[in-house]
Amino acid sequence: MPTFLTDSERQTIQSRLATGDQLLAKFADALRQRVAERVGWGGLLGPESTTAWYYPAAEFLSDAAMHQALWPDKAVANWIKTVTLDICRKPTYDWVGPAFRDHSEPFTGHLETAHLCWGVAAAIDLAVEVFSGDEQTEIRLALTGKGLQLCQRWAQKNSHLANW
Repeated sequence: MPTFLTDSERQTIQSRLATGDQLLAKFADALRQRVAERVGWGGLLGPESTTAWYYPAAEFLSDAAMHQALWPDKAVANWIKTVTLDICRKPTYDWVGPAFRDHSEPFTGHLETAHLCWGVAAAIDLAVEVFSGDEQTEIRLALTGKGLQLCQRWAQKNSHLANW
């Protein structure tokens, strides 16, 4: 059972949409439009993107995964699978973040690392069915080895609070 959306929550959303909840319908339509646009890009970033790939990863993957959980769709499933595996297959160095982050070894996570964890975790939680068993294992290994481990190192090195 997913962590980010329970079966009861899914049923409530679908029921309220079916009975004409106008406020919820606005949010659902906005989600559908955002996801459709991004799926049309074929990858994580669109043709007019001006930001590095790790910044929108959490938002874009979690949007698509929520869409998939509520309204399963082959094109969305393929986009989630492609983008998630692309991120997971990037070297640990890339998970550290942009060039201004400390990339000395052992690598330490930062805000960007946490955002990658969030996006990948949402994808495997809300859209697990789009991944084969081997892909699920690969994703979990990337989350623990490239994501969580780096974030734990940050927590061990720092005593201040961060916004992630």
